[in-house]
Amino acid sequence: MPHPLLYVGAVLVAMSPLRAGASPQAPAAVAQASKIAVRPRFEVGQRQELQLVRVREEWQGAARVRSNESTTAITIECLAKLESGWRCRWSFGKVETPKVDGAPGDDMVRRIAALVEGVSFEYRVSAEGVFAGVVDEARVIAQLDERFGAMAQALRESAGADETARQRVDSALEQMRPLLSGPALLASSLREPQFYYVLGAGEFERGKPFEVDDQLPSPFGGAPLPARRRVELVDQRSDGAQALLVWSQRMDAKALQAALLARAVEQAEKAGERPPTAEELVAMDVRDDALIYVDLASGLPARVEFARTTVTGERRRIDGFRIEPRAAAK
Repeated sequence: MPHPLLYVGAVLVAMSPLRAGASPQAPAAVAQASKIAVRPRFEVGQRQELQLVRVREEWQGAARVRSNESTTAITIECLAKLESGWRCRWSFGKVETPKVDGAPGDDMVRRIAALVEGVSFEYRVSAEGVFAGVVDEARVIAQLDERFGAMAQALRESAGADETARQRVDSALEQMRPLLSGPALLASSLREPQFYYVLGAGEFERGKPFEVDDQLPSPFGGAPLPARRRVELVDQRSDGAQALLVWSQRMDAKALQAALLARAVEQAEKAGERPPTAEELVAMDVRDDALIYVDLASGLPARVEFARTTVTGERRRIDGFRIEPRAAAK
């Protein structure tokens, strides 16, 4: 059975400009402004019908060894004006049959992907247009826990009286529980809403990238790791109605390697083995890249393409997603 983490939530698709390293080209006929202002604008009753596609790809050298894709309809609604900001709702619609290596996934894959189908949550957006937290977190967590419980019960019933089959199901459920419990599933479901509002309000000037130091959660738990974030205006599209910004962030290589070494030493000591040295570890790199197409009239993204690339020696994993208007999805 494929690892359940590959299918938590719903998502991606080819991010060809990022993967190929190509620089997006603006139409020659469009006059290019040297500076733009992004000002997110909200109205009560505002509604966006979008499509969310998540994908994970695993590579060994130049060979792709696995790919997983799932697509979900999403709806964003602006519900109310707050004293400072807005209250909105994010709703997951129908989840299409997920694909594993281009073919429909098995029953377990479909059940896991469908855990978020029909789930919605309300959240706050600051006056600057930045995601500011879930409003009804306890309710959503309870709903997701209930769904996982229902899935677990259905799987146990499908095993029937076969004791060996029931043991396999129980073992699989115990492996999945840390990943698919209410808090964990909500956290994974918030990745796209949080990033959708990552720009907030600001001014961007061509040829003058905005760079800032940041702290990111460590892949190994514990203290966050230093990172560097960069946002750059590269061109305008759709007759100047959209601006394309390239967003990226990268964890500090030395801090990441130190955290990797600390985890490896901890695991070796628990197993009663000799701890590895820094020279014995395989180098690791984690970076995030995104293309954000901003509608300048609303100040909100018209399309987002995101990919996190994790490289460990010859192995490379890409976890990404694409958000776009539903009518544009293929």
